[in-house]
Amino acid sequence: MLSLKAVRHRYGAREVLKVERFEAASGEHWLVLGPSGCGKTTLLHIVSGLLRASEGEVRVGNQLLAALSGAALDRWRGRTLGIVPQKLHLVPSLTVLQNLLLAQSLAGMPADAARARSACPGATRRAKRRPSRATLAWRSPARGSGPRGGEPAAGADCRRADVEPR
Repeated sequence: MLSLKAVRHRYGAREVLKVERFEAASGEHWLVLGPSGCGKTTLLHIVSGLLRASEGEVRVGNQLLAALSGAALDRWRGRTLGIVPQKLHLVPSLTVLQNLLLAQSLAGMPADAARARSACPGATRRAKRRPSRATLAWRSPARGSGPRGGEPAAGADCRRADVEPR
């Protein structure tokens, strides 16, 4: 499912990541742990195609990431991976549902509100049960303020689930 071979990444002359060989099978769970600055985020960015390795081979499933152009890599990421980044990158003037529809569109998928809602069925039930205090803002943003409180994190998790990551 995930294979790294002779992967290195440099910023200028400084090598920040070196992985000789790593393989993880589908269904395995791994923890990336280390001190600040050791390359954890760089590794995750390389594996997700957000950053290209300076050297080596990165394969996710049957896809060799180096074989994809920028736009194709973006489409692959949007359709294949479920990423919840530290910075959520939600559009604040949109509702959570509108953010999910935007993510579908950017991934080259048809906008499908039913699919987006099904990514977070519990949130939809809570929204129907307590519309004034819904956990996720399926409603319109209040005066353009967009999702509030814990809604952005929950919305990002729904966005991750919406693409049915492998």
